[in-house]
Amino acid sequence: MSKLFLSVQYLSFSYEKTVIPIIKDFSCQFEPGWTGIVGANGCGKSTLLQLMTGMLRPISGTIHVPGLSIYCEQRTDFMPNGFSTFLQSYNETALRLKSILRIRMDWQDRWETLSHGERKRAQIAVAMAKEPDLLAIDEPSNHLDRSARQAVYESMKKYRGIGLLVSHDRMLLDGLCHHILLMDPPHLIFRKGNYTSIHRDIEQERAYDRRQVQTIRKKINKLQKEVHRRKHEAESADMKRSKKHLNPKDHDARTKKDLARLTGKDGVEGCAQKRLETQLERLNRKKESYEIRKKPAGGIRMPGNNAVSGQYIFHVPADCITMGDFQLEFPDLFIGWQQKIGLVGPNGGGKSALLNYLTVRIDLNEDQLIYIPQEIDVEDTKNIIHRVHALNGEEKGHMMAIISRLGSDPVRVLETALPSPGEVRKLMLADGIRKIPNLIIMDEPTNHMDLPSILSVETALADSRSAQLLVSHDDAFLKKTVNSYWHIEKTALNQYRLAVG
Repeated sequence: MSKLFLSVQYLSFSYEKTVIPIIKDFSCQFEPGWTGIVGANGCGKSTLLQLMTGMLRPISGTIHVPGLSIYCEQRTDFMPNGFSTFLQSYNETALRLKSILRIRMDWQDRWETLSHGERKRAQIAVAMAKEPDLLAIDEPSNHLDRSARQAVYESMKKYRGIGLLVSHDRMLLDGLCHHILLMDPPHLIFRKGNYTSIHRDIEQERAYDRRQVQTIRKKINKLQKEVHRRKHEAESADMKRSKKHLNPKDHDARTKKDLARLTGKDGVEGCAQKRLETQLERLNRKKESYEIRKKPAGGIRMPGNNAVSGQYIFHVPADCITMGDFQLEFPDLFIGWQQKIGLVGPNGGGKSALLNYLTVRIDLNEDQLIYIPQEIDVEDTKNIIHRVHALNGEEKGHMMAIISRLGSDPVRVLETALPSPGEVRKLMLADGIRKIPNLIIMDEPTNHMDLPSILSVETALADSRSAQLLVSHDDAFLKKTVNSYWHIEKTALNQYRLAVG
């Protein structure tokens, strides 16, 4: 592949109803290799990928795209274009991708029954098989188990074109990317290095800025005291020189006042005071020049229910879920008050199917249960936004405070007709938290979430008294949140069994 570059000159973009532009006067040149794009949910990462691949047009500026460009979207609702051609292809690239990503020939016929992890692998395989000059991938590790994520990583590592990667997965950002683009609308900052090294540098820069501001504040306080002292002395001196309260016939006293004025002390004091005020003004400007990016108020709290331990929230008798050739057997299932369960297993093993089966059989009203599925489709997203807008001022304010503490701009979330998948998950989470639920069920809670939000949710779940059933491929997340596991194991082709404990 010849030398390529993606050139961006003075790019600006904003949506019709947004107050702050997403991108303003951004210029950069991207060369072959992966660039990670990092920022809070809803800051415009997906929008940037769509601009780079020509799916959106900028308001101003130019984008020079070399040759073929492909955008691999976040959602996995629909079969990727060209999937049938890919399955029937036997060229070297297609065969390699089918093998590494474990793509099966029957997936086209049973797309609706595939797990989102299987769909994501198919989506990435089709995009990479076209060998584009520019490949923009949005959250490639969403829904993937450990082995699938490693397979995607190995596939992406072999790509030799210009790669743009939106991800919250630190393994991908550190292992693939040599540059990171930080998005904080309307500013975009391009930095060399992987995510961990840049994050460390930013923290060091913030610490340095904080120390500088503390030093300047001490100087400002000292100068303010000196200015105050000199003002007081000047006022006292002015009173001494004033003839206002003197007897008009007391010529000796009036002469002394005139002599005091002639000494010039008042002028000297006045000049000194002005110099101090000038120094104070300079220090204040210097303090303001340090651009300290304060982290948004992080952390949320899930108080949970205070029910007596030992009771069960629900019991579901042993059964078998059957969908076509797929079967998942499970024993009697119980979830106790304040019990926190991690549901783990391979992609396609029926984790989401089990959650769907259980949620319709749990005898809890909607105020006692938070259920956040793995994917929220467009129609459900619109319904969620409609419900939020229908809330009264106090309820909406509470929800927006939670959204803010999860790192997203609540104003931008509310003014967006179709929020990002990460923002939708935050809305559903915020709506559930305000109800103090008995049970929280979340299917891949870290999917679509930005890194600070993941840490906030992780801490909140760990501290919550609510019972929990969490599906996740993020081992670090589960280790900090759950106290027991349900394991799905493969027993034969399309045959799975759930083991408890």
